[in-house]
Amino acid sequence: MPHDIDLSMFANGGLTRGFWAHYGNPLGDDGLTHHEREDLKRQDRWDRMDKEMEATIQAQLDSIIPCTHYPSCPGDDCKDAIAHRKA
Repeated sequence: MPHDIDLSMFANGGLTRGFWAHYGNPLGDDGLTHHEREDLKRQDRWDRMDKEMEATIQAQLDSIIPCTHYPSCPGDDCKDAIAHRKA
């Protein structure tokens, strides 16, 4: 090997510099990295599950407590409770 070759490009990790950004977590056409896209998908999935869970809980609460003006409600004679039983 000749002694006058400049190998400074390999100093301080220069051999693998940019390897992770290019192969491990590449930038896509949308300007996001692979991990950022995965995070957005995961967050979207969590948001949808939260909405579904909220709707389920609200439906269960509506079936348990049909009256909206409790505690001043007359009980079984409440118009909301009667309408709920007919439905």
